[in-house]
Amino acid sequence: MKANETKFQDLVASNYQYVVPLFQRPYSWTKREWQQLWEDIKDLTKNRVEHFIGSIVNIPTPSVPAGVSKFLLIDGQQRMTTLFIVMMALRDKAFVDGDEAMKDEINDMIVNRHKKGDDYFKLMPTQSDRDAYKLLVEGKPFTQSPSEDVGVQSCYRFFKTRLASIEIRPVFDVISSQLSIVSIVLDPNDNPHVVFESLNAKGRSLSQSDLIRNYFFMRIHVNQHDDVNAQYWQPMQNALGDNMAEFIRHYLMGAGSNVRQPDVYQVLKQRIEPEKTDQVLKQRIEPEKTDILQFLQRMAQFGEYYQRILLPEKYEINIEIKERMLRLNTLQVTVAYPFLLHVYDAVNSGTLSLKDLEAILATLENYIFRRAICGVPTTDLNKMFPSLHGWIQDNEGVDFLTALKIELQKRKYPRDDEFISSLVDEPLYGGERNIRARFLLESLERSYQHKETVDLRSATIEHILPQTPDTWWPQQLGKDYEDTREVWLHTLGNLTLTAYNSEGGNKSFLIKQKIYADSNLTLNKAIAEFENWNADSIQKRGGMLADQALNIWKDFRPVNDSLKESNGEVNGTKPYKLVILKQEYLVRNWADVLRQTVKAISEVASERMDELRDAFSTWLSDTPFRRNEPLSNGMNLNTGKNPDDVYRICQRMVEFVEIGDEWQVFWE
Repeated sequence: MKANETKFQDLVASNYQYVVPLFQRPYSWTKREWQQLWEDIKDLTKNRVEHFIGSIVNIPTPSVPAGVSKFLLIDGQQRMTTLFIVMMALRDKAFVDGDEAMKDEINDMIVNRHKKGDDYFKLMPTQSDRDAYKLLVEGKPFTQSPSEDVGVQSCYRFFKTRLASIEIRPVFDVISSQLSIVSIVLDPNDNPHVVFESLNAKGRSLSQSDLIRNYFFMRIHVNQHDDVNAQYWQPMQNALGDNMAEFIRHYLMGAGSNVRQPDVYQVLKQRIEPEKTDQVLKQRIEPEKTDILQFLQRMAQFGEYYQRILLPEKYEINIEIKERMLRLNTLQVTVAYPFLLHVYDAVNSGTLSLKDLEAILATLENYIFRRAICGVPTTDLNKMFPSLHGWIQDNEGVDFLTALKIELQKRKYPRDDEFISSLVDEPLYGGERNIRARFLLESLERSYQHKETVDLRSATIEHILPQTPDTWWPQQLGKDYEDTREVWLHTLGNLTLTAYNSEGGNKSFLIKQKIYADSNLTLNKAIAEFENWNADSIQKRGGMLADQALNIWKDFRPVNDSLKESNGEVNGTKPYKLVILKQEYLVRNWADVLRQTVKAISEVASERMDELRDAFSTWLSDTPFRRNEPLSNGMNLNTGKNPDDVYRICQRMVEFVEIGDEWQVFWE
């Protein structure tokens, strides 16, 4: 690396070209920076001293016999671009003033007069600025009206205005010979990317995708930049936008390990260059020495898959696959994307068919949705999905879909009794649960196979027993009103879809009943058939809808599979010992099991008790239940549940706080 102090005139004296790499940011100086530079120039015209304006860092590229010598401008491109633009404004003012000698002198500083094509330009900005910059160099009219304070054309207008009524020779002398610049030229053996990272660490932080783009293009010859950018990088960037970094993370996770977002850039580098892998990360990734361009080509191919996964409404042409992927995205399961990239690649190669893909998406929806309804924590999914493809490959003698079901059913896949119980008894409305509630209700309505398409876009979720009811409801339900609201208000049986929420609202069931009878939705017509609306009605309707849900999201375990779990029935049994985190507790009944379990959770995971209360609101609350036990932390515990429910909910609670493997109960 060589560094020397120089002047702008010396930098542009020879037939050189400074290329701003495609990985650099577009020109971003604004009126604030232009004004500061202009004030400095004006001061220097009065005081003939040198003024240091910063440094530039560049590296020579391999020479081409017929072209000019080129340098990649790694740092200082904003400064250099601005100086070239000021010189163009000076050139054009010299032309207006009739000073042909100065015009020609300046022109020789901004172009290689005897070269053609791109070699004509001594500065080649990044692609997004290139067309506008070339128009300025060639003195052609602007093709657009840039905003007031951004862009190369706006910069030109700023300085053209300031030069309009002054003598320009002193300004030319300042820029050409008084502005001092430190030019740092890297040796071809230097690592330009290391220098680039070091320089940018002091400025505005680059995103992971910025760093990765830089990494690729610093290792690809400058003469290939335009083609490689146009063919591979830019289509990905245009399609994925702000999702680019997350795509790269999911792409890297396809190798079988979880990748944290802050590690994306480092993991990619070490995947490509394993001999330079940091020892800590080496234990967490599987390096694969590969050609840089081949890696980018494959990543671009997977980027096309990612577009279809992330934005099926825009990029997926198969109607069935589009619908399946839209449904899966509604459940917000981005954790499955690393696995799905492998699946789409298998479809592209012909290993899997489109019918296979549709079935795989349906199976993933089944697995994710049943777990979500049953409150199974999602913390294990980030570790599971990157490895899932590899696990499937280990299943010999079975097809891909069967192997997928075998692997998923091993990993906390809820049984039918858990699924039905959660659908009927657990609150499905409130906060993030609303997404699942709407997904469930819409799926139920569509499952009735209407001959005509039912438009549900204008429908909203309605509580049949309202959240803020009028006086009719307490009078009608009498002494059971408070218990019914507390237990059943947000459960499936009390929820429906309607576009007439404002008409029914908080009114009596008699008024709502007539609205439901006239509804086009099968969900609502069935409500109108109930004579009254109380706890029994809600529970009965919940059971009916749960049975229908089982037809949509069937248990995909083989009937006689050895992995089939027990039904978990403990009614009639007497527990005598509970073990949590190797600590034993003597218990006399299932209510004791519930108390001790919640107490142990509050001790080992006190910071998660608010989350636990929100997730299991029919069991934990800030207000007392009918059969209640106050807890030391101020919460209340519902002890009025049967043993089967207690056993099931305790299992789910300890899984929720991630100590499920450390919980065991013994009974006789």
